[in-house]
Amino acid sequence: MWSPPMTNRFKWNVDGSSIEKPGPSRIGGVLRNHHGILLGIFSLLVGILDSNVAELRAVVKAIELSASNCFLHHKYIIIESDSANVISWMNNLHNRPWIHHKLFSSA
Repeated sequence: MWSPPMTNRFKWNVDGSSIEKPGPSRIGGVLRNHHGILLGIFSLLVGILDSNVAELRAVVKAIELSASNCFLHHKYIIIESDSANVISWMNNLHNRPWIHHKLFSSA
């Protein structure tokens, strides 16, 4: 069940999925404000990836879109993912797989 961010904050809910490991993958995300109003959305095919990498790409895409939108500059933005691996990677520099260093450095 979706829970809204606190007042005057924004939340991306992102997901990445793959058919097989690796396999054809897509990413998507939805940006909402504290009222639940839809402010942005993305959905992309991202090639043949592992599901963890697809989820990471979804997080990176949300960061890129937020950074490129002047309305969101200097705003508090939450990115919510259901991937325990990606959350761990984003929160702890030492947990990040070296093979994906380019994705992390772009975020």
